[in-house]
Amino acid sequence: MDTAIRWTSGPGKRFLIADVASNRLQHCQVTSITDNSVQHKVISQQDNLANFSAFDWCRTDENLVGIGTDSAIRIIALDTDPGLRSTVNYFPHRQPRRTNSIAWNSAGQIACGLERQRGEPSLHVYDPAIAGPGSEPVVRLAGGDSICSIKFGYSDPNLSIAGTQSKGLRLFDIRGRSCSSS
Repeated sequence: MDTAIRWTSGPGKRFLIADVASNRLQHCQVTSITDNSVQHKVISQQDNLANFSAFDWCRTDENLVGIGTDSAIRIIALDTDPGLRSTVNYFPHRQPRRTNSIAWNSAGQIACGLERQRGEPSLHVYDPAIAGPGSEPVVRLAGGDSICSIKFGYSDPNLSIAGTQSKGLRLFDIRGRSCSSS
């Protein structure tokens, strides 16, 4: 993935461009749509971010984006002025390993799916509302599996589905820390 786009889940015709090769996020607004083109303007831009391999736009705050690096999950504020620090929260991994996927739920929690590491769970869920920078996850799941993809349900923020390398799909309930495989 060199460049990816996400549309806002909120009102308005806004989207986010994540340029992994340039370590840049651009928050954009559609200004006009014609038969064969879409015009837009850049509302804000964050450059010189840490090398990231995964990202997701927060469902509860359009100004926040989570990015995953080999060492941490970072929460970035899109409206930060150029030259100022854009990272508003930081959750380091115990040991360096690739972040394959990030997903926000509708309760404002953020989950990351990580590469397999012996003896370490690969699905971490953080709650930025109660956790400061460097805090441990509120939930750790999926021991012994690489999590390739993760998404939360729209109707229930506690249910997530994860794609794994070896076991197909797994459904997790982060309240009871239960899971089922398919």
